[in-house]
Amino acid sequence: MVILARQYQYLNHQLFLFLFPACLQVSSGVNAIFGPQDSLLGSHVQSLCDALDIPHIESRVDMEPEMKEFSINLHPSPRIVGSAIRDLIHYLNWTKVAIIYEEDMSLISLQELIRPPVKRDLQVIFRKTSVDTFRDTLKDIRSRGIFSLVVDTRPQNLPHLLQAVLQVQMNDYKYYYHFTTFDLETNNLEDFKYNFVNMTSFRMTDNDQILVRQVLKDMEKFQPVGQHILNRTNIIKVKPALMFDSVYALAEGLHSLQQGMDLRPANVSCEEEVPWTDGSSLFNYINSVSFISL
Repeated sequence: MVILARQYQYLNHQLFLFLFPACLQVSSGVNAIFGPQDSLLGSHVQSLCDALDIPHIESRVDMEPEMKEFSINLHPSPRIVGSAIRDLIHYLNWTKVAIIYEEDMSLISLQELIRPPVKRDLQVIFRKTSVDTFRDTLKDIRSRGIFSLVVDTRPQNLPHLLQAVLQVQMNDYKYYYHFTTFDLETNNLEDFKYNFVNMTSFRMTDNDQILVRQVLKDMEKFQPVGQHILNRTNIIKVKPALMFDSVYALAEGLHSLQQGMDLRPANVSCEEEVPWTDGSSLFNYINSVSFISL
């Protein structure tokens, strides 16, 4: 009970440290709030935006299936991602599949793979693993004669799993790996280039678009200023790409709104639950914009 109480006090302290500056920003007259990436903090910010009618633009994985009134989330839902992987498995005609995952929350999207109706000849096994057990897990899958794998690991642990694949020699033409991460191309895959192993993942950015290539080229100019957001193959990671799209969506929504009416500054605060009169209009305009995203 003492440990739980301390954890609860620490959690409340962290929420206060985050929500206090958020309330200060709200009082200054913001038109929208972006983020955060943390699911717990994101839920609290969503409640704040819902109460004050402030558009909340998110770009994180949201495990809650229900729609939120004043939230626009640019990240695809876990159910959509799971359905896409399921379609891929059917398209490739896999009959024996191993699902490797690290976090229990991953099962929310991965459960789509076994949602009825399921092909009669499809066998799916789930294996929870970690950095310390990557090799043992792969060896177990190999001993079962399974050559098709869906991999859902923490981004920072993916290089360790790739190394384990090499160590147990599961890197020839017989094996097919599909990675749930959208940032697979930002990892070093040089060791897998010449042995014909099959590796796929879904990509969020469309580098074939001329506009996208131009935006990424412009972003390269700012790399020396801060953290690199592009890798050596000029592939942008999902988080900064979705943040770019979030800001662009807000700009397009504001532009569309101001063509038909004058936007009045938000005069709201966390102390008084009085909603912003123009918040719902701005939200509807943002939610209906259409543009070429990264």
